[in-house]
Amino acid sequence: FAWLSLLKARAIENMAYVIGVNRVGIAGKKEKIYHNGYTAFFSPMGEEKILTSEKEDVLKVILSKEELSNFRKKFPYIKDIQKELYNSKDFVVFL
Repeated sequence: FAWLSLLKARAIENMAYVIGVNRVGIAGKKEKIYHNGYTAFFSPMGEEKILTSEKEDVLKVILSKEELSNFRKKFPYIKDIQKELYNSKDFVVFL
């Protein structure tokens, strides 16, 4: 279940919504590989909003720009970035 832990970590460290999509079923002709279908949606706070497994499905998620903005105002880590350490053409921050 490292997959879910890593998705949660990406959401927290990037202060962004993270959606991880995995396939379902068995694949491969020679070696059968089982895919458990764990698809998950995490909020910027690392809260698990949706988790599915072992079935095909179509999911709808709603991303809240207001929730994201409020969270980033409460924890403004972007201000800690030392922009002078980066080449300006390589440095992009999406707010």
